[in-house]
Amino acid sequence: MIKVLLAGAVFAAALAAVACKPAAAPQNPSPAPPAAASSAAAVVPYHCDGLAFTVRFDSDHVTLQTADRRYTLPQVRAADGAKFENDQATFWSKGENALLTLAHKPYTNCRELLASEAPPGP
Repeated sequence: MIKVLLAGAVFAAALAAVACKPAAAPQNPSPAPPAAASSAAAVVPYHCDGLAFTVRFDSDHVTLQTADRRYTLPQVRAADGAKFENDQATFWSKGENALLTLAHKPYTNCRELLASEAPPGP
């Protein structure tokens, strides 16, 4: 009888210790947009093979501007990086690299242009 009571007390103590342990941080928190976009509404220039464009990062969407068209893309869940898409376009970035698809056409080798690489403003 004492063994049963002792085992129950040990089990109760272990259960209480686990229940009081603070919750662990999530393993895969949503990453932030590129470093240049840490402030609200930052505009970041990108270049892919055959296409130059800018991306304006807002809290829950991006505005992607090409030479001839503007796309507003809401943020969607992504396993890694920051992903924005609608039925016409997908923009997925992680660090300085990005994937872009416009009208079902993928653009390759997309990357954020550094300030020294960006074309001069008007």
